Amino acid sequence: MDLESQYLPVVIASENDAAPYEALKAQAVASRSFALYKKLVEPRSKNFDVCDSEADQVYSPKKFTDLPSPNQEDIKRAVKETKDTVLKYDGKVVAAFFVSGKNIPRDETYKFVTYNEGKTGDSISRAQKPIGDPGNPSNHGVMGQVQAKELAYKSYDWQEILKYFYGSDIGIGK
Repeated sequence: MDLESQYLPVVIASENDAAPYEALKAQAVASRSFALYKKLVEPRSKNFDVCDSEADQVYSPKKFTDLPSPNQEDIKRAVKETKDTVLKYDGKVVAAFFVSGKNIPRDETYKFVTYNEGKTGDSISRAQKPIGDPGNPSNHGVMGQVQAKELAYKSYDWQEILKYFYGSDIGIGK
């Protein structure tokens, strides 16, 4: 399956479809980074690299096809404009964890969100179990999708959104 044209648009629609454009771009980079990390470092099995559920990244093709055409186009454009862009630390792709970040009963993923704006190196907050292993050097934090939307509404661009959650020293590039 092609990561850019087939996988990522569906993941973004499944995970964060109603977000402002800059948050969609941040989601594209986080989702791409996570998928590549899993493929390169922690594949799930010989047959597949990433689970299609909340265990990794939700992949529901119907969610994408059910979106209105303008939303589909925004998602495709967000993927295209960030093509091949990933998050790296010390030259290695990080496990760019993300959660919804909602503070509601039966979700409560907000408690896993890391707020690393302005932080670097060992001062960053890392994902905690069960999201990630705090001792894993590829663990560089957790983006909250609800919080990313709020930052986009406050005029943060996608790179600022990513640094807000993953730290000021996170590399953003190809």
